[in-house]
Amino acid sequence: MIQLERVAATDDIKRCESATKTPFELYRKLKYRQYEECSHIWVCDKAGFNEITGCTYARFGCMKCGLDYSALDKGRTFSNFNELIMCDYIEKYGKQINHKHVYTGLTSQVICDLSLAVSIYSRIKKRHPEIDDATALKYFEIALHDIRNIPVNNTRTQSRIKRLSLSRDFAGWNEYICLR
Repeated sequence: MIQLERVAATDDIKRCESATKTPFELYRKLKYRQYEECSHIWVCDKAGFNEITGCTYARFGCMKCGLDYSALDKGRTFSNFNELIMCDYIEKYGKQINHKHVYTGLTSQVICDLSLAVSIYSRIKKRHPEIDDATALKYFEIALHDIRNIPVNNTRTQSRIKRLSLSRDFAGWNEYICLR
């Protein structure tokens, strides 16, 4: 135990610790700049009913930059690296009026898993790089409607998951509303 403390106190270890902080801070600054410069297109990622307070709630995420307000729900203990950066950004720079978040930019009228929304949006931007945000939002809503309403077999669903670069166990095709 004492030997570990001596090793940790050496200059080499201290330099390594300071070097590992630098990339983290650089990445954090890059993500902050990405969130600040984004003209957000919000999609409702989560909606529900809080039985304790008796209120409905909605959490939004941006399909352009990936900023996700539902990262606040997990808390810092269970959040991954990117979610911690999102939480920090929202707590520092998120706009609130009467303890409700204010979302600037365009907002979609559909409820959709954020990873699916980001994947569809990136495919739209890849196909139409000069498209404006309002038109991209319309294309997104049409594509999502088609995905949800055109029946496909399991093989086709797995192929769609690969094309959209979603996780293998993705199952969030349909909207999920638990509002009462």
